[in-house]
Amino acid sequence: MFIVVNVALCSSDYKCLQISDSNSFSNVTNNNDSICVCLVREESFEYTAFCDFNRTNNKAIAHILEHFDNKTKLTLRGNGVLHFLQIQTWNTTYLNITSLEASYSNQIFVWPRQLLAAFPNLQHVRVHNCNVIDVEDDAFAVVPQLKTLELTMCRHMTFEALGRGLGANPPVSLTVLNVSGIYSADKLKTASIEPPFFQNLGKTSLQVLDASWTRLMYIHDTMENLRNLTTLNITGTFVIGSFDCLSTILVLPNLRTFTLDHWPVLTREYKSMTFIGDSEHLLRRSVTTCRLFALEDNSTGCMTFTAVRTLQLRFMNLDTFFWDFSKYTCFSEDNHLVNLVLVGSKTTKQIGPVIVEKLKLLDVSYIDSMSPVEESAVSPHLVTGSPNLVTFLAPGVRLGRLTDAQLTAFCAGNPMLQFLNIADNEISYIPEDFLQKNIILQHFNVSGNRLSHLVLNFENHNYLQVLDISRNNIKVLSAEFFASLKQLNSGMLIAVDTTNNLIECTCDLYELVDLKHITVTGHCVHARKWYAIEHVVKHEYRLNGICEDDTHKLSVGAIAGIVAGSILFVILITVVCYILRRQGNRHAEEPLFEINYERDSLPEFIAFFSYSSEDADIVLNTVFPNVNPYLERHCQVPNLTSHIFIGDKDFSGGRSLADEMERAIKNSYVTVFFISRSFLASDWCKTELRLANHFRVPIIPIFLERCEPDEMSCILRHVFDRRARLFWSENDGERPERVKQLCRSIIDHIQKTSVRTLENQL
Repeated sequence: MFIVVNVALCSSDYKCLQISDSNSFSNVTNNNDSICVCLVREESFEYTAFCDFNRTNNKAIAHILEHFDNKTKLTLRGNGVLHFLQIQTWNTTYLNITSLEASYSNQIFVWPRQLLAAFPNLQHVRVHNCNVIDVEDDAFAVVPQLKTLELTMCRHMTFEALGRGLGANPPVSLTVLNVSGIYSADKLKTASIEPPFFQNLGKTSLQVLDASWTRLMYIHDTMENLRNLTTLNITGTFVIGSFDCLSTILVLPNLRTFTLDHWPVLTREYKSMTFIGDSEHLLRRSVTTCRLFALEDNSTGCMTFTAVRTLQLRFMNLDTFFWDFSKYTCFSEDNHLVNLVLVGSKTTKQIGPVIVEKLKLLDVSYIDSMSPVEESAVSPHLVTGSPNLVTFLAPGVRLGRLTDAQLTAFCAGNPMLQFLNIADNEISYIPEDFLQKNIILQHFNVSGNRLSHLVLNFENHNYLQVLDISRNNIKVLSAEFFASLKQLNSGMLIAVDTTNNLIECTCDLYELVDLKHITVTGHCVHARKWYAIEHVVKHEYRLNGICEDDTHKLSVGAIAGIVAGSILFVILITVVCYILRRQGNRHAEEPLFEINYERDSLPEFIAFFSYSSEDADIVLNTVFPNVNPYLERHCQVPNLTSHIFIGDKDFSGGRSLADEMERAIKNSYVTVFFISRSFLASDWCKTELRLANHFRVPIIPIFLERCEPDEMSCILRHVFDRRARLFWSENDGERPERVKQLCRSIIDHIQKTSVRTLENQL
């Protein structure tokens, strides 16, 4: 009986070793019925096989063995893999393989000395999730060039067996030892490390030791021999230590990163973690129980260890740690600590000031304060003694319980701060000068608080890149807030997140979004409706003229001059038209009126025709050939480029279509819209209608077919309800009259142009 592999779950670069002798090697196909012994993948220097090695046939074994000595990396996964290696490497040597991985086998296995001896040049060994229960003496010491040894998730393997396998003279080149998850089965008793485990490891070049998620509780061997150790991870253990305790670890001369997450805990998940009962204070790391080294200078009260650069204590009980975080935490001047992480830990006391001159990162995110006193989880002076702090992460520590004065001074002593996160802190008010001293700030996150208005001033924050004010109750953003953001001109793009607030759609918001160096995400409310900020500002406010640009505002004197000139212009047009009408048919071929107002800003076109491409035949072949000659005869206006602007023939090639539309409409006396269902469905036609309304250019609608008012946009519906409408006729006999009616409407609009409209046109 052979294994049936669902090859549909595998990628196409795998091949299948099948039962059939005639077709023992083929590409994997999407066929759930393929019967495979192994799935294999070959690369230049690597060979990978997924097999059930207990059921592998001779042809598959032969294929795998062919690649044992022509590859440098061998990866074998599947049940029985370690027994397979033990059998196939008996009295055989493979010189080329430098990396070996074996994983996912539930067969009980005792590691023999001969297994790794078959690979004399091996440098990296990884055994993961295999049921190794014991190791023969010196089983790992037989490989002199071994650099990395990983025995992870071997849940029944003991530290005693590991020590036997390393032997009295482990490989000198060993730099990484990862035994995470060994001896972790629930029914096992707590483990201990006995001499000479660390004494023997001291003979190697060990730099990284990971003993996390083991049932390790006692360390009876000193660590002072691990002089090269740079990284130590004992996360999720129950380490107490009886000989030299934790202080010896921290004074190792080259230790850079020390991780002690989830300590002491019984479960991995923080939300359900249970602390070990400690009525006799057995877990407290008191310096009085440390025989070899003292961590605290009695004269200054500061920590004396100098090598550690990263101290990570996440999801643990800080009350049982070996120093009291509720007092001020300082380090001697020659320390090198740059990262201190206390994420998600529990404490019954307020975390006190951290006085570390060289500290660059402090993360106290979501510290769970179990104190009965209603106060912040951290001291208001937490970072005043860390002037070089670059990243400060303090979400979820109840900063909202600080006074305004305390909040103002909270980060005032950190001029180098670039990343600040104070989200989820129940803050209802942030003082205007809160960030006054942090002028090189790049990322500021104040989301998830209770802010109803924001008065922050970013006038000097020229490095700002991200501002997150989402998930608040903000209704009002102060004028100073908008003004300070608008004046930032460092060349950096600024992203402002306003989602999940109650911000009103205002003209200040319009001006902010209109800036090229600022992007605003979120929604605002206008007339009890919600709009995406970018949409409502760019498409509603601008095109409907709700907010005017400062660049379009004129002085009082200029406006007065325009008004006076416009009044004279209207009087002149009225008089001329009155005289021409009195003359009647005798002067039918003379112009109805003539504009002689000599200004460079006069429009270039009498009318702009807007229509859907589906109606182009009617407009271009029927309307335009009749309207244009009539206007040429009866409406003589100086400086005209053309009487009628037709987009298809008058747009400048290569230019932005939106810019050309704006130019044409602004430079026309009137706009004529040929309304049809296809017009109502066209986004470009709607844009032209908004532009005409925005620039206050008179609108003449002519309906090519019957359209229901409910189908019309707000602007068109307004015109439909309040102004006379023209209807095109399909009857050839009525078309000349419709053309003359349209032309007279165009001329009539020019005559009756209001003073306000003339101001905008001039």
